[in-house]
Order: sequence, then structure tokens, then C-alpha cells
Amino acid sequence: MLFSSCNKDESIIENEFETSPEGLKFDFSFYENHKGNLLELNIFENKINGNKSKLTSRLELNNTILKEINNQLGTKLDFSTDFKQLNLDSHENIVEWSYKSGTLTKVDIEILNDFNKNLNILQLSDAINILEEDVHTAHLNPMKVEKFQYLANVVKLLEYEGPGIFTSSLQQKNHRKSCLSASAGLAFASAALVAACNPPALGATVGWGCYLAGANFVRASIEVGKACGD
Repeated sequence: MLFSSCNKDESIIENEFETSPEGLKFDFSFYENHKGNLLELNIFENKINGNKSKLTSRLELNNTILKEINNQLGTKLDFSTDFKQLNLDSHENIVEWSYKSGTLTKVDIEILNDFNKNLNILQLSDAINILEEDVHTAHLNPMKVEKFQYLANVVKLLEYEGPGIFTSSLQQKNHRKSCLSASAGLAFASAALVAACNPPALGATVGWGCYLAGANFVRASIEVGKACGD
């Protein structure tokens, strides 16, 4: 996957997570520092509406969204072409892409399947508690644990910006094709983007802008994506 690292002058957050024989607890300072700071969706809507005649494919749409995010945040985030061609509201094609590209392993996908299911039937805090247990039980390496920790932070950011975004009952109750809440694959899309924020070398850290840009990309792409319908 193509990834251009974030600006060198960006602040770096060194994430720490607590581990013990009893379990693992994620650090949510990233969420606390950035909640309420995701970009306004009308920025993307206006951008897309003004270029409808030029945006003839999902790739062009997502490139436009990503360019706007990078401009707004001062980041240099990019993803592989095949990822940007995906409809982020499809659980199946995100899983297939993640596995084939090596972004996620079978163990990762099992953990995410459980997390995705729990997001739709449990309170977010309970779903995250189970995610922590699953990650701890899987005995993943510290770098992979950090990826799941950032995923939990990104999901909390998305939930903060759109309460009920993962709840199936809310999907049925509200807009028939609400782009913000109708994505069964949203957790997987978030995971793919979090996994894409790879440091250039083992042991290196990644700027917070990468993860913030990823959260904005998932939210904006689903909101204005053609797969969401009119």
C-alpha cells in the first residue's frame, strides 16, 4: 500500500497501553485531544457538488476527498489505487482487499469481525472492552496492539461526531440510505486506514495527523460516496 508519511514538523503522540496478566487497556488520549475536531462534512459536499461533471469514478471521488483532507490538515496521506476504488460501505470487499493486500491477517479479521458485530449490538464502551480482551488474548506484537488502539480511538471519534453511527436500529430508524450510518464495513474501513499508517522503519512512530486524516477520509468518503445513493 502506498503511504506518504505525515509532515516532519507534526506533533508525535507516543501511545502507551497498559498490559497485565488481567488484561489490556487502551490509551484514549488521541480521542480526548481530537474529539470534535473532524472536518465539517459540508466542506466535502461542496467540493464534490462543484466537480460532479469531472468525478466519473469512485477513484476520482476519493482522490478529491483525500486531497481536500490533506490540504485542510497539512498532511500527505495517500493509499493504494485499489483501496481508493473500493466502496467503503461494503464489509465483504474491504475484508477481501485487506486480506489479499496483507494489510490484515486472518487473526486480525477475526478480531475485527467480532468488533464489527459488537458495535451493532452493544454500547461502544462494551464493544471496546471486548476488543481489548480479544487483542490481549491474541498475543499480538506491540506494534499491532498499537494499531488496534488507534482503531478504537478513531471509532470513538466517529461515534462522537455522529452518535449512533454503528447502531443497526438507528440505521433503520433514520434515513433509508444515510451515508453516515449505513456502512456495515465502517470498522473495517477504519482498520484498513489505521493499518495503512505504517512507520517507515521498525520502531518508528507515526504522526497523529495520519490517523486524524484517516478518520476524516472514512467519514467523508461514505458521506458523499456514490454507493450511498441520492
